[in-house]
Amino acid sequence: MIAGRAKCDIIPAYIYTKGYKVKLFRSVKVIFGEPIKFEELGLNKNTMEEYENAAKIVWERICSLAPDSGDSKK
Repeated sequence: MIAGRAKCDIIPAYIYTKGYKVKLFRSVKVIFGEPIKFEELGLNKNTMEEYENAAKIVWERICSLAPDSGDSKK
């Protein structure tokens, strides 16, 4: 919704941790993807359906950044 209102691009980020758990003082790897252009999101009328479709696009891009993207854990 923020991208829809601000009409801005989104930079997808994947936060990778060992065992999918964040622990204090442990290293965390953040992987940034290519920006998703606002036009790709299809947010013209800012309807709930458009937001849901945009969320799917963003989620797919984030999941594709996973080092083990073949893993079914999401």
